[in-house]
Amino acid sequence: MEIKLKGREMPRDAAGSVRFTVNADSQYDPLNNVLRVFSPEEVVELVNRAIYQLEYQRDAHRKRGAAARALVKEAEAALAKAGVDVDAERTKRELKGEK
Repeated sequence: MEIKLKGREMPRDAAGSVRFTVNADSQYDPLNNVLRVFSPEEVVELVNRAIYQLEYQRDAHRKRGAAARALVKEAEAALAKAGVDVDAERTKRELKGEK
């Protein structure tokens, strides 16, 4: 489903970002506010896209972290093979305040 934003009046904050809000002091219905801008089908599509994006980001971060850990492990193995005490060097750097 294609959702076009052009021509839609959406609530915005002082910075100009779209901002749907909930007012706890009144009988304000945030879903009603959203449904003034989007149809129910569009709301479902937007929620599905947001969830997909969050899951994709989670998986991408996991893969990137695993790849980074594999590189570090490989580098540490190469240093250990060269006779460098990786743990001692890491401790020295940490004591100096380096990463």
